[in-house]
Amino acid sequence: MPPSVIAWFARGALLVGFAVPAQPARPPATAPDNLSPVSVALFPGDVLSVKVLDLDEIGERTVKIDASGFINLPVAGHIRAGGHTPEWLQTEIAARLQIYLKQPAVTVTLTELHAELISVTGAVNSPGIRKLNGGTGLLEAVSEAGGFKVDAGPFIQLTRLEGEGPIPLGSSKLDATGKFYVAEIEIARLLNGQNPGENIPLRPHDIVAVPPAGVVYVLGEVGHPGAYDFGAPSISVLNALARAGGSNRNADFSHVRVLRLLPGKTERTEFVMNLNPMLAGKCPEFLLGAQDIFYIPTNRGKVVTTRALEAIVGTGSSIAVFRGSR
Repeated sequence: MPPSVIAWFARGALLVGFAVPAQPARPPATAPDNLSPVSVALFPGDVLSVKVLDLDEIGERTVKIDASGFINLPVAGHIRAGGHTPEWLQTEIAARLQIYLKQPAVTVTLTELHAELISVTGAVNSPGIRKLNGGTGLLEAVSEAGGFKVDAGPFIQLTRLEGEGPIPLGSSKLDATGKFYVAEIEIARLLNGQNPGENIPLRPHDIVAVPPAGVVYVLGEVGHPGAYDFGAPSISVLNALARAGGSNRNADFSHVRVLRLLPGKTERTEFVMNLNPMLAGKCPEFLLGAQDIFYIPTNRGKVVTTRALEAIVGTGSSIAVFRGSR
């Protein structure tokens, strides 16, 4: 995993409008010496040093990110800092000052970390940033995040700042940057109580990430509609159909749909195809990838909209999950 991605996970994505309840006064947590000031995303409660050359209105000052994730600076104004890195914030402040300075020289340094937050990300029902309560463990954190989604993969990935000490698990190791400990915990063993010692207490700034499995959703006129984890990067439509119990007698093979979320897109792209030539071996099979929705309609013209299919997948209602061999 690239360091920039690890850094993003290591502080979490701040949702718009997220607010942290007011905390009792406590000694501030100082940023670890080995933590680059541009390597991590920012949280409400973090303290920043902002320096702008040749602009007395700002000069060099200390600002604290408010509960909504914003900072206020003279001239530059109201800026969302939460969820962004100090490096991004430098660029944003400089862009806002270009009408006053020809080449704004801006430096933003993270000086104090808010010490009581964790992030729960990935295939959970309510991902986000949460207050760390004393003794909160892995399972408690996932439970507070709404539990696992139907497409949750088999492992939890835990990331911890090196300054918080090693993760007390056999799989723990330093990442390539040397700034984070990472470990993998098998969800099934944790849930079944096979190794309750892996439900370790979390530390400030820990990231509990639940990567989604490589599931394909097979819906419509099939014997066993559901979410299928094939344990492979891709699967052909005919193999997926066979795994889902084959087609029902009312299946319409001439208007099969595949919904796919392409990189950089916010809505799924729809592919409509005729499955009959594939069934007859007259053309190459279409390959399904992780998170694809494969839908076979009825031959009576019944139409299910894209939004309806995404809603079914999104809520997980009535979707069975079938795991393939790995």
